Amino acid sequence: MKRAEPDTDLCFVGKPMFFSEAMSKWPERYRSSKARLMESQNDSDENKKKIEAKCHYLQAMVDGVVFNLGDNVYVTAEPGEPNYIGKIVELFQAIHGEPYFRARWFYYAEDTNVTGTEERIIPPCDFYYDMNYELEHLTFSCASDDREASSSTISSECDSNRIEAPHKNEKYLLDLYSGCGAMSTGLCAGASLSGVKLTTKWAVDTKSSACASLKLNHPETEVRNEAVEDFLILLIEWRKLCQKLLLIPSNEPIEPDSDSDEDEEEEDGDNDSSEIQPEEFEVEEFLAICYGDPKKVKKSALHLKVRWKGYGPEEDTWEPFDGLRKCKDKLKEFVTKGFKSNLLPLPGGVDFVCGGPPCQGVSGFNRYRNKKEPLEDKIQVGQSQKDPKLGKALELSDALSDLPPATNTERRILFDHQPLQLSKDDLERVRQIPKKKGANFRDLRGVIVVKNRVRFDPSIERPMLESGKTSGTNESIPSLVVPNYAVKYVHGTSKKPFGRLWFDEVVNTVVTRAEPHNQIILHPLQDRVLSVRENARLQGFPDFYKLCGPIREKYIQVGNAVAFPVGIALGYAFGLASQGLCDDGPEISLPFKFPQCLKHVTAEEHSALQGQKEKGL
Repeated sequence: MKRAEPDTDLCFVGKPMFFSEAMSKWPERYRSSKARLMESQNDSDENKKKIEAKCHYLQAMVDGVVFNLGDNVYVTAEPGEPNYIGKIVELFQAIHGEPYFRARWFYYAEDTNVTGTEERIIPPCDFYYDMNYELEHLTFSCASDDREASSSTISSECDSNRIEAPHKNEKYLLDLYSGCGAMSTGLCAGASLSGVKLTTKWAVDTKSSACASLKLNHPETEVRNEAVEDFLILLIEWRKLCQKLLLIPSNEPIEPDSDSDEDEEEEDGDNDSSEIQPEEFEVEEFLAICYGDPKKVKKSALHLKVRWKGYGPEEDTWEPFDGLRKCKDKLKEFVTKGFKSNLLPLPGGVDFVCGGPPCQGVSGFNRYRNKKEPLEDKIQVGQSQKDPKLGKALELSDALSDLPPATNTERRILFDHQPLQLSKDDLERVRQIPKKKGANFRDLRGVIVVKNRVRFDPSIERPMLESGKTSGTNESIPSLVVPNYAVKYVHGTSKKPFGRLWFDEVVNTVVTRAEPHNQIILHPLQDRVLSVRENARLQGFPDFYKLCGPIREKYIQVGNAVAFPVGIALGYAFGLASQGLCDDGPEISLPFKFPQCLKHVTAEEHSALQGQKEKGL
């Protein structure tokens, strides 16, 4: 809209936007004098409608009120008519000095060709909309997100802090402290059950084995084996690189390279700087980028992985960014390619961030849990005054009953159905543990229990193991059936050392260590600890989820994982909330049960995942 005469109560606030940013957003407002002359000769109605800008602003003041770019505002209508409602999408000063603003208009229902109404629950608000309206064709279209809504015939809008997502129907997840990816996989599965396509686009963790597991099961994910704090700094540097190459707009001055003056001198001079000196190497391409200390020089900085011209992949090296600033063409090629492929997230490009340690409130290590009757623990959710009713608990038999037997020295690696191989002495002890419910080291020869405290039986000589070898740092101590550490653990009150699980029990917590010395982890009927796959089943992992690394690392990955059922429930809740299909209450009801809900994974998804597993076997 335009005022016929400038109003003294109207003015722009702050400094004009940088020309590069304004030019990238509204190129039609900035034309060269040559183009302006040619258009003036072609005196068409279309050219007359084009208003050239001198500069753009982020704020304007009207009648003492400051309005920002992107604000929803009332616009005064004719007398007796309701005010118009619009979103400010452009604030600029024309080349002749007139102030202008451009708006995206919101239509009242009575202004459209709506033919009927329906009842619907909407959250408390002044105004509500969920459809785009195209005035030219009198048609409606879905508006799932204001950021992604297509512009009306009146205006278009560009958010300087957001990159347009290439897939409008897909939401991207960033997994920090990802581990092997259990939580993010569960979140995506739960979101899909609500009708939302959520994809783990980026994942970060310091454990190389966990990163390998996540990459194997999610080949489409950008998995980064680095510290999260370094990754977050990298995102800042990546944004700066994209801004320098004008791939995204910037609200801040772009700092010139420190060697820009030197480059200008070389361009003006007669020296042939394009020739490669004998002691120099030529960059063929950049392969990757990171922030940290990949060269182990105890100095963190921005680095690029370089493929040198004339050399193979085995000669690739990480080099500091400061030493590569002159490779502008190769750098532009790498950053542009990474920008187009979403190599790293930019502001506004992440829809869901997950990460952090598991909730110890639901852990078996929770000090305040009801140890005797864990299922009777009350769960306080928000201000809820009634306890939710839980379904039948999943027991050990539900997870283990259909798995084939495995030996202590199991060599088959399919589905990770391998237990940690026990030492010869530990295996002999395990074989003496009775195969009954509640069995543990207290059932071995040579100990007695007095008032729930175990002690050595003074009436007999302490039994020895068949190996007869010594153990521990003191070579004078022989191998005993009941080791000293088992009796001393928790002052003799613990029943965990060499404890055997049973089929009708609920496993409180899946831990990261598989040694039976201070925890109940023995198989009910077999002389071994639970296998990696059995532990994974207790955490809800699908059987097709394959793990990488040494067997001890696999146990750690499973033990540190957020249980799949938890991730699925959270993902389902997120999916409902993102679609406005649930209220602000502290509880929702899940219309499915675990693991039956996993059957909803499409055949195509399962085949793709299974194909990746077969390649890794």
